[in-house]
Amino acid sequence: MRAGMKKFLLGTPLLFCLGCASVMIPNYIHEEHPYSKKLYADFDKVLEATQQALKESGWQVAKTTDPAIFERNKTPLDPQERGALLFTEIRQTSLFLGSRYARMNIYLSAGPDKTTDVEVRYLTVTSVPFKSFYNYRNDRFVQKLLTRLEVLSGQ
Repeated sequence: MRAGMKKFLLGTPLLFCLGCASVMIPNYIHEEHPYSKKLYADFDKVLEATQQALKESGWQVAKTTDPAIFERNKTPLDPQERGALLFTEIRQTSLFLGSRYARMNIYLSAGPDKTTDVEVRYLTVTSVPFKSFYNYRNDRFVQKLLTRLEVLSGQ
C-alpha cells in the first residue's frame, strides 16, 4: 500500500503540470511566409473552387470576411475590385506529449482580365509542456492545395 501511495503522490503533480498548457491560436495570420499564385479564372469561380478544395482536404471554412478589415495594404483602389479572406477552423492533432494545432487564412483578390490572386497563410502551433512552437510553413500541403485550385477553377 505504501508503494502505491508514493506513486500516486509523485504522479499527481506530474499530471497537473502536463494538463496546464493553453495555446492561443489567432484567427488572423500575419504575412510570415505567404504562398501566392495567380489563377486565370474569375473571382467567383476561384472562391467556389477554394471552398471545395478545402472541403476535399478535410478543412472547414469558419468565416469569410472583407480583407480590408485586417489589412490596409490589401484595400482595393477600385471599388469594383473584389476580395475575400477565408478563415479555416482549427485542426487539432494529438501527439505523444502534446498537441499540434493548424489554421489557414486564404486571401483572394480579383485582378484585371478575369484573374484572381490567391495567397495562402498557414500556421501550426505545436504545444508541449511549458513550450509552444510556431511554424508558418507547410510547403507540401499548400502546393497540393494550389494545384487543386488550378484544376477546380478550370485551368
